[in-house]
Amino acid sequence: MNLSKVGNYVIIYLSHFFKVFSFVLLLPLFTRTFDKDIWGLVVAAQAFSFWLQIIVEYGYNLSATRSISQMGEDKQKIIGYIISVFKSKAILAVSAVIISGIAFIFFDSVSRFGSLIVWVVLFAIVQGFAPVWYYLSLNKLHLYSAYDLVSRISYLILCIVFIKSNSDAFMVFAFGVVTGMVPIVMSLINFKKFKANTEYDETKIILVMRDSFPIFLFAIVTSVYTSLNILILSNYAALSVVAVYSVADRIVRTSGSLLEPLNRIFYAKMSRDYVAGLEISRSSLKKVSLVLSMAGILIFLALQILGSFLISILAPKYGSSVEYISILSFYIPFLILNNILGLHIVLPLGLDKQFNIIFMVSSLCSLIAMMVVVPKYGALGLAYITIITEVAVSISFVGLIAACGGVKSMIERFNYENKLFNS
Repeated sequence: MNLSKVGNYVIIYLSHFFKVFSFVLLLPLFTRTFDKDIWGLVVAAQAFSFWLQIIVEYGYNLSATRSISQMGEDKQKIIGYIISVFKSKAILAVSAVIISGIAFIFFDSVSRFGSLIVWVVLFAIVQGFAPVWYYLSLNKLHLYSAYDLVSRISYLILCIVFIKSNSDAFMVFAFGVVTGMVPIVMSLINFKKFKANTEYDETKIILVMRDSFPIFLFAIVTSVYTSLNILILSNYAALSVVAVYSVADRIVRTSGSLLEPLNRIFYAKMSRDYVAGLEISRSSLKKVSLVLSMAGILIFLALQILGSFLISILAPKYGSSVEYISILSFYIPFLILNNILGLHIVLPLGLDKQFNIIFMVSSLCSLIAMMVVVPKYGALGLAYITIITEVAVSISFVGLIAACGGVKSMIERFNYENKLFNS
């Protein structure tokens, strides 16, 4: 591996590090500067903004990456597709504004944001426009990561320098809007290198949106227990309680995301090895399962043992968050199990539809449970729903694999169908 490739990987992983840990790095500043009610309001607004971001992003990080990758060197086709994606995102941004306006009028948990709603929506739109899909499709992720790294480091610096009091809460989003424009502007400059010589067909917007709809539907439904859970809690609990719970929730979820790079690597490896045959794939699956299981156990034990220490360092005013970390840490083992069963068995073996159904049904059940349990049991009820949802997904994956005759039968069937397809 030459030095330029090493440098590219360093940039990619640095960008990923700041994406995952920027919240944790800023947590001492935010929890020290903002009163609990203000911080609770901010994290509820973040949850709503992340949900709006899913609408604007619309699954293009996967669908557009796949489509452009298949276009080869056809620059006219690529620029047509890029135009379609950006025009559809403009439509989706308007939709996000309308949805947020309706939510602001009819839902107290959103209307309490006040003037903050403007920055919340702008933040969602800017983040949703990030064209990571373009760079992924052309195998130039390192270039986007460089822009993103500059953006995230700038965000950290601006927050540290300027956020000093409760009245600065809007800056959490405003700085995200400003720095989030860096990768977008640089990407638009790169796009200008393309020159379209054919007339653009507006109907392509419908085609690209239709192609990405299944991915969008999956993302928006599963966001119920990954993003909207905090907003739902804020509708029934005091903002100070939301603040305390969110600190624990973010620490645990950030800990779980430590395995994301490994999961990407293992997913690609298992996708190749399943094609290679039964023995190779079973051997690889055992190794992948062992590595992820050991990593999951270490993260779980670290949260159980060091939870109090982490809170004392990151959020000294939030001592009661330790209780929620102790509970939510049980989310990690089942998250790892679902990674193994879903991401490294079910998906690579072509059971995409079943994978989506399991998560969508689990998310809808989770939403119903939140509506019933959270009003009575508050944050404690939400913590247990989070764990139970992951347990339900694990049981569903085990049931699916059993119904398919076990992993061995699934691999054999996959190889048989793959040979028929290639013959």
